[in-house]
Amino acid sequence: MAKKAMKRPNGAGTVIDYGPRARLRYGGRITVGIIDGKQIYKYLDRFETKTEARRQLDLYAAGQYVPPSNMTLAELFSEWSSLHYPRISKQLRDNYNAAFKHLAPLHKKKFVELRTVNFQSLIDALSLSYSSKSKIKALAGMLYKYAMMNDIVNKNYASFVNIGKQEKTEKTVFTAEEIEKLKAVRPESDMILILIYTGFRLQELLNLTADDIDLEEGVIHGGLKTDAGRNRIVPLHPYIQPIVSSLCENKRGPLFVNPSGSVITQDYFRKRIYYPLLDKLGIPRRTPHSTRHTFATLLVEGGADPKAVTDLLGHTDYAFTANTYAHSDFNFLKNAVMLL
Repeated sequence: MAKKAMKRPNGAGTVIDYGPRARLRYGGRITVGIIDGKQIYKYLDRFETKTEARRQLDLYAAGQYVPPSNMTLAELFSEWSSLHYPRISKQLRDNYNAAFKHLAPLHKKKFVELRTVNFQSLIDALSLSYSSKSKIKALAGMLYKYAMMNDIVNKNYASFVNIGKQEKTEKTVFTAEEIEKLKAVRPESDMILILIYTGFRLQELLNLTADDIDLEEGVIHGGLKTDAGRNRIVPLHPYIQPIVSSLCENKRGPLFVNPSGSVITQDYFRKRIYYPLLDKLGIPRRTPHSTRHTFATLLVEGGADPKAVTDLLGHTDYAFTANTYAHSDFNFLKNAVMLL
């Protein structure tokens, strides 16, 4: 990550000091535009000396700059991530970091020398899901986009990588018998039941605060991911209303905390609450997202109006809702949450 910018005359670019630990310590940066009041930079490659960085900036200004080809994939990732990560969520950063680890055999390779076959061979050798492979390809594509913007390469070889086709799998839902098992062990199962009766994604549930609950109106305000999903309203089903009311009692801030008072994370929920309880009750393991599939399926089977299903799930297109979550024939019936 850049530690210090050494200013030069206006329009002449800036020398970047990446610190004494960097193998190639110095780099060049040129302002190429301004968007929404923020400067947009073009980064030259890295160099061993400050003098060389200045010289390359001068060559760039004269239209004679030829980017060096020494940067490895790991060095490119480090530079790209230092600029990109401050603007994205922790979850997305974690996804990119996990994908980068899978690229370990290529870390020390010069990026300009990598070709489709390098990425294809690596991905073919990995025993990973379609989703994981798609994340690796997406990261490689982001790195190529950054490298092309900075004249390091002129072609995106990651775009030719074949990760196969995603197999369409049947979404699993909780059965009526399993839901009754969960109800029998309250309050241990409260979080799972709230997920089933609201259709919230796990992170949406964990983000809820007492201020998001309007007990007088009987609704929860929340949501993430898409414009339609954000700030949506989900009515409280009569079954979970007393559960939620109890959770809100004399509480400010996060609705769900662990015994130490910290906000419950997705990992904590899965490992300490969700899967242990399913195992205890003899319920087959399925992802927490299955609670959302259950909610949608129960709505449809209960005869909820399609528009209500769309709004409750935070989707913008009912065809997506139907194709993704349905487990029985869809009927244009009338009501929503109270039909669960």
